[in-house]
Amino acid sequence: MQINLQNKFETVQEILLQQILLPKLRNNNEINRFNDIKNQYYDICKKLTSWGERSHLTVNPGYEWNSWAENIGRAFKHGVPISFLSNSLLAKTMVYHRRRGRKAALQRIAKVKDVFGEKVSMQILRENYIGVPMITDANWLTSASTAHHAFHLASYKETTGKLLWESESIIEWGAGYGNMARILRKMNSHLTYTIIDLPELLALQYVYLYSTEGKDAVNIIQPGELAAHSKVNFLPSNVMLNNQLVFEPMGFISTWALTESPYDAQKYIVDSNFFNAENVLLGYERNNNNKIRSHLNGLGLDEKPVPFLPEGHAYACR
Repeated sequence: MQINLQNKFETVQEILLQQILLPKLRNNNEINRFNDIKNQYYDICKKLTSWGERSHLTVNPGYEWNSWAENIGRAFKHGVPISFLSNSLLAKTMVYHRRRGRKAALQRIAKVKDVFGEKVSMQILRENYIGVPMITDANWLTSASTAHHAFHLASYKETTGKLLWESESIIEWGAGYGNMARILRKMNSHLTYTIIDLPELLALQYVYLYSTEGKDAVNIIQPGELAAHSKVNFLPSNVMLNNQLVFEPMGFISTWALTESPYDAQKYIVDSNFFNAENVLLGYERNNNNKIRSHLNGLGLDEKPVPFLPEGHAYACR
């Protein structure tokens, strides 16, 4: 009974905060861009699948991402709602603590502030209106999800002494709805960023980042092309694996996506040594579906537990 009352109190507090704080994030230019692009989701998805059929790689039996992504495609076929982060398919998988996330956010904000200082933390943590995130804090105007992503960057800095956004180019394998890309590009607007993911997710990321950054900031890589400099580039994972494209990024990021990918994809990334990226940030769960851990020493990666998450979750960095 006491837990239920506490949950109800937190929910009411969350709703009140949302009503008061979310309007502070409204940006008419971003909203206008979103309205321009939201109904193009299906066409973008078709363009991203035009290189070939969905890959039938060796599956990862622990995760059914292909069928899940197809459900995302059907959900947004007729347009992406501005409150897409409340979609149950997304909220359960790629939106950290969509509900009752204040405690989780505050835990992570403390570390972010300690590592980066208040001025930089303010910039990293501040949310955008697009997606209608659940704002958890009046001072930082952040969500639990963005605080979680910022915490990854703080943990990387604490472990390696390096700032990921100082890389000239980064590949992110599996990018959720594009939030990490948004944060890092906010810290370095000249960053060349390439997202490798399933077409249905890439199309959503395209809509999101088009809205937050503008038309000239996004690029779908075409056959025979390289990643466009100083833009966010989008590339389907089956194209990456089947065409053996050459990338030489300075940074590689994958937080819980790579080790949930098909085994052939994990092997490809290990064999390429993360495209020989100098800076690598991985987050994953230590389980039988994770084929990366057995190669950590040879790849020069140091592993450490992830605070605030259940035992078995870890970072691996270099």
